[in-house]
Amino acid sequence: MTALPRPRQCLECLNWGFNYNCCDTCRRWRQKQPTEGACRRCGRVARVSTAEGVCRPCLQAVRSEPDIEWLEDPDGCRPRDLQLSLIFPGLGPGEAHPLRRTFDTWAPDRVVQRLRVKEKRDDPAICPPSVPGQMLLFRPTRVLDRATAARIKDRDLQHWDTVKTIITQRAAELGQNPSSTREVGWCTRLILAVREADGGGLIPVRELNALPNRRAPLADVLHRAGLLGPPSAWPEPVASKGRRPRPAREPKAALPRTWRKPQPRSCGHCQAWGLGSYCSGCRGWRDRAEEFESGDCTRCKREDVLLNGGMCRGCCLDVSLNGLETRDQSWRQLMLGSPFNFNTTVRHVYIRQDIGYHPPWKRRPEPPRAVSEHRLAPGQETLFPLSRDWSKIASLPLAALPRLTASDDAFIDGFLEETHRQQWGEHPRVAGVRALRVLASWLGTDAQIPEEDIQSLAAVVHVKPGPRLAQFLASCGKLIPAPRQDPCLAWVEAFISQHTRQVADELRIWVKVLRGGGRWEHPATAWPTIRRYMTYLRPVLAGWQASGVSTLREISRDEMRAVLRARQGRAAEAVHVAARSLFRALKQERAIFTDPTRGLTVAAVAKTPRSIPSDHLRG
Repeated sequence: MTALPRPRQCLECLNWGFNYNCCDTCRRWRQKQPTEGACRRCGRVARVSTAEGVCRPCLQAVRSEPDIEWLEDPDGCRPRDLQLSLIFPGLGPGEAHPLRRTFDTWAPDRVVQRLRVKEKRDDPAICPPSVPGQMLLFRPTRVLDRATAARIKDRDLQHWDTVKTIITQRAAELGQNPSSTREVGWCTRLILAVREADGGGLIPVRELNALPNRRAPLADVLHRAGLLGPPSAWPEPVASKGRRPRPAREPKAALPRTWRKPQPRSCGHCQAWGLGSYCSGCRGWRDRAEEFESGDCTRCKREDVLLNGGMCRGCCLDVSLNGLETRDQSWRQLMLGSPFNFNTTVRHVYIRQDIGYHPPWKRRPEPPRAVSEHRLAPGQETLFPLSRDWSKIASLPLAALPRLTASDDAFIDGFLEETHRQQWGEHPRVAGVRALRVLASWLGTDAQIPEEDIQSLAAVVHVKPGPRLAQFLASCGKLIPAPRQDPCLAWVEAFISQHTRQVADELRIWVKVLRGGGRWEHPATAWPTIRRYMTYLRPVLAGWQASGVSTLREISRDEMRAVLRARQGRAAEAVHVAARSLFRALKQERAIFTDPTRGLTVAAVAKTPRSIPSDHLRG
């Protein structure tokens, strides 16, 4: 079976079922009716029909139970209540067509006349019943079709209930679709009406030739019901003009049963209404039938069912849900089965014999929760900044958190209104509301909430709130921003930590001087520039460290000249600039004795020497 969406309420008709935001019928209704306003019948703001200004549930209610009083005076009548219903899978929606066409005028008299209780459709001119057992003087020739069957739709026919059951059983055996079953049904009603018009008795086979189609299936149904007279041959098909009549066909053999879509029906064991022959709980009992005893239920008196403690599964479920005081009742409450039994699993139907046992929902309510003792006070500063661990608190259900105050509830409602105004998706809205409830229940909303707590909470929960919650708190003035670390600063610290202790200390001295913290005050160098200098010196420092240099005091002028000669052009100039800055800073802070870059120059572009003229070469 295809997986159904989670149960929720439709946003348009407010009915409960396995929907997305709207049920399928309301989704089509929104496409056809783009007008939104107050319904003239119930007063609810929703999508209303362009013609009458009535919402879809009210149109459905008017057609199912004609409200003549409101139709005669729509504006002067009191508002009607909206009847909510259950959207059950497999059952089609009710009629909700507009009461008039778009270009027609509003005529309540015609609408009332059309919606009044219809007379019973039984045309006496169609096959009038005769005296049972009366012999016919001559047999008339009849032409029967679908329109004729519609004119006697409500006529009470003899043996119709029996024949209807046979039609249903035959369709299940052959795997026929509902349309084929309906075709055989109206053909059968016509033949039964012809039988009563001819005085009753068995139906001759030649009477089936008056039907346009479905003669062979109808003959099979009447033969099973014992209403088909001799001869036992199948009816001959009616020959059309210019065509040779086809030979009669024998009825098809029973086909192997194939998978069919589950239809709404009552469970064969607990009688709960659902999809399929048995609900999920009764299937569990049936698969483990050896663990139960079989007999008559001592509570509801059902015969030959599986019992647990003398009661069937339906009674066990009823007592488990309503308490042991209902054990002596002689009736039980029917309920919905699969797939709506998500709250009535198999474990609830085993009755504990402990005296005084009550289900969890029948026990005494827990004492009211107290307000958190860790709420932040407005204006109070922290003495020691500590990071909170939200791992244990985030895993608790919302019912186990401290109680929210009235101001907290109002603040959360404001956040919900903001999410609807900005049209947030369902995932960020649910994540943001849950994170805000956790923070408000523990820290409160009277003071500002540190951004570090939002980040820590997001790191331990499965559904992460994201930065939108922090943006909302900042817009309301309820956020203490977290300090932002420059990415270049983090890169510089990581680069320095890769070197030995002495070289790392000398690099930190260099960074201190560049940031304006040395012996001589000067403007601070930007962190991207410092990162660029260290990028130039990365291969040089790596080579010195690989050669065994433990401190930059060991670098001589010759070694520095060799480094510059190994590079050309812009690369040599970049290394020269970065090295000169490094050694000048160390010389300034008296970390080294001599500056190995002093007096060294590097041309930006290495030019080719000018050639000597040929006359000079001869001389």
